Amino acid sequence: MACAEARAAVTASMVAHGYVVVVHDALDAELWLALFGRALPELYALPFDTKKSSGAFSNGPHRGYDGQVPSEVLESVAILNPVEPGNVRDFTGRLWPQGNPGFCDTIVSFAKNVLELAQTVERMTLEGLGVHEESIAWQLFSQSHTARMMLYGTPPDKETSNISLGAHPDDQMTTVIAQHEVGGLEVQVDGGRWLAVPPEPGTLIVIGGDQLTAGELEMTKLHYHLHLLLVSLTTYLSCSLSRTGGCRRVSTG
Repeated sequence: MACAEARAAVTASMVAHGYVVVVHDALDAELWLALFGRALPELYALPFDTKKSSGAFSNGPHRGYDGQVPSEVLESVAILNPVEPGNVRDFTGRLWPQGNPGFCDTIVSFAKNVLELAQTVERMTLEGLGVHEESIAWQLFSQSHTARMMLYGTPPDKETSNISLGAHPDDQMTTVIAQHEVGGLEVQVDGGRWLAVPPEPGTLIVIGGDQLTAGELEMTKLHYHLHLLLVSLTTYLSCSLSRTGGCRRVSTG
């Protein structure tokens, strides 16, 4: 697909639905296995007290460690600015005093690759909306980013509900989600319909948040999404990278 056609397709999807599914090699087979086959299972195999008392999750609700939220059936761990190896080593050292180089390398590689994809989609969307280059550059490079690793469990009353994380919007610029094998993500589109976003091999889901705006243009209404858990399954994993920062009006001419 030509660059102009790709930009138009990405922009149209983000405006109409608030998300786009991207076929990309940011997570090749080796990195995917390292992330979902080793790093995340190692993290969630740690005792709860180790995770909670490590000091690594001290940023409050939805910023650090979430593991006992009554309305949610998940564990969620965040690392701020994970493209910086020192940040990931500090996080890892609090959980594994002896170190865990494999975990560090995996998270840093994931963050760097997915950050590049997020910036590309943001650029294509803003260019598609006619935003000037100066404003695009400011938007792209004024953001912080957070990696969040999530383990979803079975709702206690699975006979009446299969929702592990209720409907919510994102207040970030974008969130890139990698789902591991089991589908669960749904996004609400115009008309209130919910669209399932299945985990296709080699794809990542980029969801626009309320910071992805263009001057006087509201790119799109804020779209909600939720995470379901199929009753026949126990858990599923996902990993995301969110980009957040200050907002300003940007020029569209």
